[in-house]
Amino acid sequence: MNIKNLNKIFRINTQFYKDRRFYEKQIKRMIIILIIIIIILILKRINSNFSNNVIRIIDKGVNYKFEIKKDGKKIIDFAKNKIKIPDKIVTVFNSFQGKEEYIVPMEGKIYKYFGEGKQVKNKVFNNGIDIIPASEGVAYSIGDGTVSDIEDKNSLGYFVTVDYGEISAVYGQMKEVHVEKGDKVAKGQKIGSLGNLKEGNRYLHFEIRVKGEPVNPEEYINF
Repeated sequence: MNIKNLNKIFRINTQFYKDRRFYEKQIKRMIIILIIIIIILILKRINSNFSNNVIRIIDKGVNYKFEIKKDGKKIIDFAKNKIKIPDKIVTVFNSFQGKEEYIVPMEGKIYKYFGEGKQVKNKVFNNGIDIIPASEGVAYSIGDGTVSDIEDKNSLGYFVTVDYGEISAVYGQMKEVHVEKGDKVAKGQKIGSLGNLKEGNRYLHFEIRVKGEPVNPEEYINF
């Protein structure tokens, strides 16, 4: 085999590997774009409060090894136009940043959810969620905090407020309280127990508040 033929084979092989690397690169780019589309569609479907933050991170993060303006800009702009997001930024996104993760206050079943509900003919707004206990009916601290208030609401039972810094939580409808105002509580520590109230109610009324305003507990805790 002469030198001319060897050079020709070498050029063919070199071009083959160049083409192969080019198509592999294009496939990887398409996979990344498809992942972005899936994430945005999921965010649009769940309509969560931190969606806009995630989209902003995608806008910055997908700039790895390809130009976002050419491959992802239209996707990001489309998502921002389609997803209407409230101005409030909630702490649920903090769990993705390595911050506090809260536990459930009581094992059981949610039978009244946060928001508007119907009671007879009138609409009522539930500032939290109501949990029917699975067994013993003990309320536990969702994180490390300080007991800031204890209120006796007579037939409604005791309501204990615990300050966790970025949020506060209210544990209500309890017959007994195992903490005192000013106490430091640890995650998983007993706050109180339900017992049987005069009105026959045996459920935990649980609220989460941000700057005094009630928010949906399910945005902070995975029940």
